[in-house]
Amino acid sequence: MKRREFLKLCVAAGFFAAMPDLVGCGAKMPKMKVGAGKALAIVNGRVVDVVKGRVFTNATIIIEGNRIKTVDFGPAPKPSGVLDILDAGGLYLIPGLMDAHCHSTSSGSFSIKSLEAWRHLFQIRRQAEACIGTGVTTIRDVGAFPGILHENIREIESGVLNGPRIVFCNAILNVAGGHPDIPPTDVNAFANVSSISIGMLMTNYANERERERALRENCTDANFVKLTVDRESLFRGKGEIPAYSDDDLKRIFGFAEDRSLPVVCHCLSKWGFDRMKAWPVHSLEHIVADELLTEREVELFARTGTAVVPTITLAETFFIEEAYSTLPREYNTDFVRDELVRRREYIHNVPAFQCDPKIHADNLASLNFYRQYSPKEMIEHKIYMAKPEPFFNMAIKGVANLLAMRQAGVPIGVGMDAGLPFAYFGSLHRELEMLHRIGFTLPEVLKAATIVNAKILGVDDRLGTLSDGKGADIVALVKNPLEDSTAYREVEMVWKDGRLVHSRHEPHRRDDGVLAAAKHGMAA
Repeated sequence: MKRREFLKLCVAAGFFAAMPDLVGCGAKMPKMKVGAGKALAIVNGRVVDVVKGRVFTNATIIIEGNRIKTVDFGPAPKPSGVLDILDAGGLYLIPGLMDAHCHSTSSGSFSIKSLEAWRHLFQIRRQAEACIGTGVTTIRDVGAFPGILHENIREIESGVLNGPRIVFCNAILNVAGGHPDIPPTDVNAFANVSSISIGMLMTNYANERERERALRENCTDANFVKLTVDRESLFRGKGEIPAYSDDDLKRIFGFAEDRSLPVVCHCLSKWGFDRMKAWPVHSLEHIVADELLTEREVELFARTGTAVVPTITLAETFFIEEAYSTLPREYNTDFVRDELVRRREYIHNVPAFQCDPKIHADNLASLNFYRQYSPKEMIEHKIYMAKPEPFFNMAIKGVANLLAMRQAGVPIGVGMDAGLPFAYFGSLHRELEMLHRIGFTLPEVLKAATIVNAKILGVDDRLGTLSDGKGADIVALVKNPLEDSTAYREVEMVWKDGRLVHSRHEPHRRDDGVLAAAKHGMAA
């Protein structure tokens, strides 16, 4: 059976079983074709300048095809045979948001039961719609099952699946046993069989011959190369894991340079940070959490121009208090306690459009393993749960390192490692709000999720700002994101490539021929 037929069969098999969970799921495509076949003018909007952190009122954005033709401030145009008008009613217009670190083909679960594989494949499609419905029009996938990834990209580009554009690396280029150090068959007994259709999340090469094959087959058509450079496992009960040899790194970076491919590195440790100083790394993913960096180390790092995508929400996501009878003293801070409250509020109230309720319920049940099994017993039973310590440390030492990097001028992007348990697609606002809580200004937060992310993803020539000639990815918010950190929770409308791909309320046409947002003036 061909890969495409296999994937469609699995999704179709679960469609009717999943019907009760699909109400309110993902992006809502408007019934009315706004601007269909015409240029579109969005009038009476409040255009947010993400570069200078200011708002222009009564602005008009004219879209032709998939591009912004102009951003004007004169009198609003009139509807005509070639121009449609949409009155934004004072909504705040920002560029499409970007998630610079996610795993779009992972269903956000700790494990997959073979009889429920359809559920996880359906969840992966749900995640694409959740991005659009929350204003995320571009993502960078930092490790995927290539078969699923490329099928989804084809369906998104053809309009079959309502999802974001995807910048990708295919699978993670890791050495055998390196992070993510989970034997695939321990997650699902049929992993090796299914890999014939969907591929593997990581390459796990064991020698030079396999490394060369992985580079040739996995990285040649990719947008970048993803490495994992820590030598300590993140899974409870496991210790040191294999790392790349110097020969590996020389060959990988040489391969990438020959093809102008950026190299990005998963790095939570000072050991990995120190080792990668010698290499031209495009971005570090996550933040050093086990040691405080010195002022000199941060200063030298800033000079390299390497960006950081901190995924700081992982600290809150994996504040696994269930692992302790009493929270250790070193973690018992005001900040941690406040974030623990937010974690509880989120994981016990996850919207169905973000995660299949059954998958989420299974994730919650899996937290009981921390009390049922010792770390050693977890590995003996092939139960792979995260160590909580690196993530508590991320909230303390990691936050301090991130703020030092910010002060030194290191480019800071936005991503939340969506695709992991409890880090669900459709909740990027959690990362944006947490960045603000730790000290980023609201203009900095918006800039990170748009223009800085665009540079990290290599799409800043066409995305990241609302300006003449840029791609027409536009998000309409009810609240001002420069004044309210929760503004990203209320996405009213989303355009991607000039098409209205989400509208929370159906636009209606007034007597004068102008289309209007359903609640005209609601943001005034």
